[in-house]
Amino acid sequence: MLKALKSVFSQYELETIATEFAVISEKVGDTVAKELNSFDYVDVKSLDLTGLEIAEEYRAAIEQKQIAGQQLLRAKTEVEIAEQEALRYETLNRSLDDQVLFKLFLDKWDGSTQVVPGLPGSEGGSPPVIVGGRR
Repeated sequence: MLKALKSVFSQYELETIATEFAVISEKVGDTVAKELNSFDYVDVKSLDLTGLEIAEEYRAAIEQKQIAGQQLLRAKTEVEIAEQEALRYETLNRSLDDQVLFKLFLDKWDGSTQVVPGLPGSEGGSPPVIVGGRR
């Protein structure tokens, strides 16, 4: 029976044993039952494993590993978001020219701004126009 226990538990890391004990104990039960049922006088109907004790330092290490994994995933997600944002701004930046910027200005202009940019497209650009001034 000890051989069956060792053969199943040796397949898993301590973290997996601690987090998936119910599944692993079922596998142990199946392995032990198979081994004991090979004898004609033993018929195992069920086996219940209890009392798994993991040292506190191992539990703390498992928890820290899970926290580190979550932090890594969060950091990767933040990097992906930043890369998408940079790509979006790069695409926007490439599509902007003086005419588009001038149109955006005119669309937003409320008429109260004193200096309006010059019309794009002229050689060297036209100077800004002062609205309501003496120029």
